[in-house]
Amino acid sequence: MTKVFIFILILSVLSACAGNSPAAGPASTPTIKFELESVATVTLPTAAPPSQATPTSTSVMEHLHTPTPVPTATQIPRQARGLVSGVLDAETIVMVLEGDSLKKTYVIRLLGIEIPPTEAWRIVTVETLDKWLTSRIARIEQDKTMKNTQDELPRYLYLGDELINLKLIELGLARANFKTPDTKLKAKFESAEEGAKNAKVGLWGPDPTPTPTISLTPGLTATLTLSATPSITLTQTPTVTATRVISN
Repeated sequence: MTKVFIFILILSVLSACAGNSPAAGPASTPTIKFELESVATVTLPTAAPPSQATPTSTSVMEHLHTPTPVPTATQIPRQARGLVSGVLDAETIVMVLEGDSLKKTYVIRLLGIEIPPTEAWRIVTVETLDKWLTSRIARIEQDKTMKNTQDELPRYLYLGDELINLKLIELGLARANFKTPDTKLKAKFESAEEGAKNAKVGLWGPDPTPTPTISLTPGLTATLTLSATPSITLTQTPTVTATRVISN
């Protein structure tokens, strides 16, 4: 009897222990499902992209899309001074600009003028420019165009306060001629041309004689008179008269 009681007691203890152990099978599924959902939530991306790029990505985009700067050619100032080294023809001279090497020269085309139509007056204009300008310091001023298609600098040329382009027209040594867009002084130049026509000076008057007279005297000043017989008169005693033939 005692053995039966002990056996029943052992069975009761084993049953109680079995009741306290974790249940197998389907009962453990909710726990596994919860853990999987938790892991998935951590690895998913956010619902919307960031409103602004991060500093790192901004730097990358600038590097990819910003073009490499290209060096630009040195700009010639709109106004500059220089040494006139020579006269090429009735419309162009050669200058070395202030600050440049003597080997670096520019061809300056006088704005707003056109050379005289006859060879005789072209010779007079070239000789006049040579006397006025060669080896002198002059100032150039740009209108709109920096360089023309011939790589020349179209400019107004000043000797002191005198605008040489305009002076040539006033003396009848050139005609007024403007091309767009360099027309800032067009009205002034055309008015000067009209005055030269009315006064019949230079190319608007008689042609120069083929043998202009040059009178020389001891004085060192010269005055150029433009008429049918252009002459340079220097005062001195005694007087020596020389003639020079200009071939047409």
